[in-house]
Amino acid sequence: MVEFEYNDSFKKAQIYEIRSNNKWQENNSKILLEELNKFKKNKEISWPSEKEWLEEFFNSSKEEFLKFNNEVKSKNNLEIGPGPFGFLQCLYWLKNRITIDPLLNEYRDKQIEILGESWYTGEEQKFYSQPAEIYISELVNSIDGFIVCRNCLDHCQDWEKVLNNISKYAKIGSYFLLWTDLTHKNSDDGHFHITDDIDYFRNIIKDLGYEIIREKSLESGELNFGCFAKKII
Repeated sequence: MVEFEYNDSFKKAQIYEIRSNNKWQENNSKILLEELNKFKKNKEISWPSEKEWLEEFFNSSKEEFLKFNNEVKSKNNLEIGPGPFGFLQCLYWLKNRITIDPLLNEYRDKQIEILGESWYTGEEQKFYSQPAEIYISELVNSIDGFIVCRNCLDHCQDWEKVLNNISKYAKIGSYFLLWTDLTHKNSDDGHFHITDDIDYFRNIIKDLGYEIIREKSLESGELNFGCFAKKII
């Protein structure tokens, strides 16, 4: 594995993340596990925070999601930076799930402490507990389903490197589900400023070989950007 040069800001951000997310897990993980187990038992295609994700990526349309699900369910799918609970953990029926997050091992340990088990386990899944800036050669041109990166880039030391890696992992025809804060009204140790130029950011996504099919942006003191895109180059 290639070494990653942590700077002081990144180290502070990781401390911030593990503290805030482990507190979140203490308050929410039991409820989430109960919901997931209920969905699995009933074989439901549903998940916690469904409304939020449908709005961000699928135009609030369950039909759009089901169409998407049928296309990707037997393919390789990757999540970048899910934190303690991500999109792929909800979509338990997907056959090939790969997850990258620098704090995966810590989140797993906390879940086992609280629940006696963790959703970050299982032979059907592959996990990389490392920063997404580290290039993983075995993933190159291997993701033929989708890559999801939600609420992650503004927590990364080098968000452009993360995007470049995503582009290299994606096969032509695969999808990219992205949502990120671009600016922050109040700064803290856990977040990094990306840009206040949404056109500049959008063009980076396009330059990496993506066609943006749908996009959504919000500005209420802070600038956010999300898109559902397809790799065409």
